[in-house]
Amino acid sequence: MTSDTVDEQFEADNLTVQIVDRILKERFSARFYLPIPVPRSAIEDIVDAANAGPSGFNMQPWNVYALFGSVKDALVKDMLAAFHADEPSTAKFDNMAVNVPEEFAARRRELGARLYGALGVSQDDLAKKREIQARNFRFFDAPVALIFTLNSQLKEGAWLDLGIFIQGAIIAARARGLEALSTPRYNDIIRTHLNFSPKDIVACGMAMGYADHEQVRQNYVRPAKRSLEEVLHIVGA
Repeated sequence: MTSDTVDEQFEADNLTVQIVDRILKERFSARFYLPIPVPRSAIEDIVDAANAGPSGFNMQPWNVYALFGSVKDALVKDMLAAFHADEPSTAKFDNMAVNVPEEFAARRRELGARLYGALGVSQDDLAKKREIQARNFRFFDAPVALIFTLNSQLKEGAWLDLGIFIQGAIIAARARGLEALSTPRYNDIIRTHLNFSPKDIVACGMAMGYADHEQVRQNYVRPAKRSLEEVLHIVGA
């Protein structure tokens, strides 16, 4: 390999680094979407790219269901009805646990304050907060809803694999100008709308579409991230 070839390869790799870093660092939780249809081919390409991700022993434990149109609308109708009836979540894991260590609970409270503050909603306005929470069950009016499932017999490693798969889908979506946001889960309701194995459980839902950037600018505040010094612990030279 000549020095010129090395220089060309370095320049190409440096451009790739800039693109990937930008996709990751400029990601945001899109809670507002434009009513622009997302082509089925785009979803196929996104999932195909994410499907190339790693998994322990190549078990590939994930499945994903893409809901469009009337199918998505029917699911939204049932989930909203359950939410307004105060039916308990039937999610198979709890990421809203009460006894969260204070270090993490503080970040959760800060996020809530930022989100409601950006929307001009006070913490004691329970009716308005509930109205905003209901948008979760509409998939934030995004044109596509994704449902990720996992075999219930698999353990923690499979959840790690699924997380990598979902991150891959988010990166692939952003590269195509789409945004995504995870949503709450009504496992039992979703099961009535999708024909998936009784051995599988719903891991999470996701809204996906073209973000309404004007609404985002008016109603979104980027949450604080921990500094590199807090997160990275270098051991050894």
